[in-house]
Amino acid sequence: MSMTTTQSIRAWSQRPAFKLLSIGALLLALLLPSAWVRGLIDEREARQDAVRDEIALAWGPAQRVLGPILIIPYLVREPSYLAQGGQVFPATVARRYAHIVPSRLAVNATLSPEQRRRGLFAAVVYGASVKLEGSVTVPTIAVPGSPDAEILWAESFFAAGASDLRAWNDAVLHWNGTDLQASDSPPAGSDCGAMSFMSWPLGTAPAPGQTLAFSTGMELRGTGVFHVIPAARQMSLEMSAPWPTPSFTGSMLPRDTTVTDKGFAASWQDGGGARQAVWFANTPMTCGGPASTAGSVQQQDGVDLLEAVPTYRMVNRTAKYALLFLALSFLTYFLFETISRVAIHPIQYGLIGLSVCLFPLLLLAIAEPLGFAVAYLIAAGAIVLQASLFTWSVTKRARLASLFAGMSGAVFGFQYVVLSLESFSLLAGAVALFLILSVVMAATRRVDWAQAS
Repeated sequence: MSMTTTQSIRAWSQRPAFKLLSIGALLLALLLPSAWVRGLIDEREARQDAVRDEIALAWGPAQRVLGPILIIPYLVREPSYLAQGGQVFPATVARRYAHIVPSRLAVNATLSPEQRRRGLFAAVVYGASVKLEGSVTVPTIAVPGSPDAEILWAESFFAAGASDLRAWNDAVLHWNGTDLQASDSPPAGSDCGAMSFMSWPLGTAPAPGQTLAFSTGMELRGTGVFHVIPAARQMSLEMSAPWPTPSFTGSMLPRDTTVTDKGFAASWQDGGGARQAVWFANTPMTCGGPASTAGSVQQQDGVDLLEAVPTYRMVNRTAKYALLFLALSFLTYFLFETISRVAIHPIQYGLIGLSVCLFPLLLLAIAEPLGFAVAYLIAAGAIVLQASLFTWSVTKRARLASLFAGMSGAVFGFQYVVLSLESFSLLAGAVALFLILSVVMAATRRVDWAQAS
């Protein structure tokens, strides 16, 4: 290859058009390490979820509380019938259950949250002191389709349940001035999924029209979430905890809330007057009939105790800005070449790009032991220092290195602000991109692109 040809190739490679093509190719290539970093973040987040499940298994799961509900067994006669194949099934007597929801139920729950760690991973667990007080009016029971059903009034019992009852030791129900002791063997059979129940035989037969007042207390342990199933015609729920970042979830938001840096207090009023007083089921333990009757499993009121700063979600959001960081870094280098007439090799573009790609990984590694805020400050400071010193060595100009450091520091600082803004992050990001484009337009307004290309 002749000297003239070599010089022509070198001259063409220095043109802005070729440089832009090279930068675009580098951006696409650097998406691979960025994707690998995001995959690693997802893997660590999955491990965090697995550890949370392990802690919940040992401590207690997310809790759902139900009851107390008055349950009255009854017997119905099922006629004989002829099955396919000619087999005759004789008439039988089946045991069924009428469930009477409280006319009024007041629930007061005080949660005591804390973090339990396993290695670098943590889960929010809590102890819950739950007081339940209310009254139920015994109706006249008419079983649909079975007018001759035999009502077993003397076998009536109260039942209450939760997702996990291992921490509930003193299971006493106060009923009309009498302390009822929990049955050692609650009736088997439930349609509530993974719930445990306590039952208290009344010992005496309640009479239709009689109003029974009751109260009891639960001591529970759970992880992350606490919900109450509103199986009552009128339910009030009071909940408090020294936890500053609650998320109120369920079928109904609280009527009143107070959230401070020291904790929260919330109250619900669930006036389900349209709910029926009685529903019938084949199993003694049930979370309710249709949503329009007794408050089904889908109807729950409660709270999710969120992390103050969800580390993995924040790191994941940070990683999504990698392409923007790369583009701004490359654009800054390109402007240095175009305006300040310094020569920067594509390999040097690639090295500064790898430095930017390293930021989410460094942030993740430091955030696991130290928390997101401290990790962000350390990781951002390290990347800005590394990239600025590299820029100084490439351009041989302290002013350009200072400009790059200022640009990088401003971008990292602005990104932290955007990550902290849940509701206005899109607005802030759009305004920032508009301002950046305006600055680029102003900085290149005197460049003769036709001659440069």
